[in-house]
Amino acid sequence: MKLNSKSINFSVDTVEELTSLDGVNGDICILTDEDRGGTFIYDDTAVDNQGTVFGYWRRQYDGPVNVKWFGAKGDGVTDDTDAIQNACTQYNVFFSDGDFVLNSTVQLKQYHHITFKNARVLYNGNSIAFDLYTDN
Repeated sequence: MKLNSKSINFSVDTVEELTSLDGVNGDICILTDEDRGGTFIYDDTAVDNQGTVFGYWRRQYDGPVNVKWFGAKGDGVTDDTDAIQNACTQYNVFFSDGDFVLNSTVQLKQYHHITFKNARVLYNGNSIAFDLYTDN
C-alpha cells in the first residue's frame, strides 16, 4: 500500500496513545516513538503482540522485526528477555545498536534468521552470549 499525507488519519508519539485510538478498518496512524515507531493500519481482526500489533493497529513493514519494537531497551541494564522472546516468535529478527540483557534462555524456532548491527547480547548482564558487530 502506497501511503501519502492525505491518507494518514492520525499521528501519535507513544504506544499508549496508539492503543487508545478508536479507528476503523483501513485507518492509518504514524507512531513517532524513536524505538517502537512506524506506520500502522487499523485492523479489527489483528491480535496484539506488543511489537507488530498494538491493540488493533498492525505495523506495516517488510523484512525483519526489530527487538526494540517489542520493548527491548538494549541499555545493558534492563532485562530484555521477554521482549526478545516475543520478537523471536517471528523467523526474521533484527538487533539494532545496544547491549541487550537476557536473564534466561530464549527459545528460537528452526530456521531462524537473526541479524545484528552493533549489538551485543549479554547473559545475566555480564557474560557475552553474542557479540556481533557489522560495518553496515
